[in-house]
Amino acid sequence: MSRGASFIPRTSLAPLSLLPCLVVATLPAHAYRPFDSTDASVVEPGTVEIELGPLGYLREGSERFLVVPDLVVNVGVFQRLEVVAEGEGFLALNNADRDDLDDFEADGVALLLKGVVRRGSLQGESGPSLAIESGVLIPTQERHEGVGASVVAIASQSWSSLSLHLNLGSEYTPEHDTALFAGLIVEGPGAWRICPVAELRAEQAIDDSETLASGLVGAIWRVNDRLSLDAALRGGWVDGGALFEVRAGVTWGFGL
Repeated sequence: MSRGASFIPRTSLAPLSLLPCLVVATLPAHAYRPFDSTDASVVEPGTVEIELGPLGYLREGSERFLVVPDLVVNVGVFQRLEVVAEGEGFLALNNADRDDLDDFEADGVALLLKGVVRRGSLQGESGPSLAIESGVLIPTQERHEGVGASVVAIASQSWSSLSLHLNLGSEYTPEHDTALFAGLIVEGPGAWRICPVAELRAEQAIDDSETLASGLVGAIWRVNDRLSLDAALRGGWVDGGALFEVRAGVTWGFGL
């Protein structure tokens, strides 16, 4: 799912309701923060992975927001299949001229299924790993016209010194806008404790011709087998206006 684009829905905090249901057991975590795109792997059955950005900063043109928080919950249900719940909240920082007090944006929640259709280098086998992620975008604002949908094809290839993850997808938003997007993640050597990472991302809204192009640079610190920390800077353009974002967060693996 995309974050920060003006024509892709900003999602809500509904996945937080899942947290009290977890019984903790230490299991490996694979960080896929701080990216907008994802990789062609899933968590093991009976395990949970939480990706949390507790506080971030986003500037789109003249608009400024705190991201409070950015949350993804991945739950392994079968071999090669996981359920994903995504949510993001945005607190506007510069709307003092507005008459209302609705500074907080929580526009919907994404509920997705992600499945590996070909086992490859990410699963310890040869060749590319391939996956499909698709699901629904559930609205939480009165201005939405209905439920949206998303589908993305993912290809990953990993070597000892480099990993690449390509995403190609489309989205039909709760506002009934259609968007196409592509993303490419580049990771440094997987054996490094602190791994440099980068991402290129492009999105195009079909109905109103809005465009987003962005690049991200950052690092992932693998603290141990179940815990990773990340930080990144993202910059680009949204429909001709400048985009800047600061991200930092944690990925933690659990067992049910």
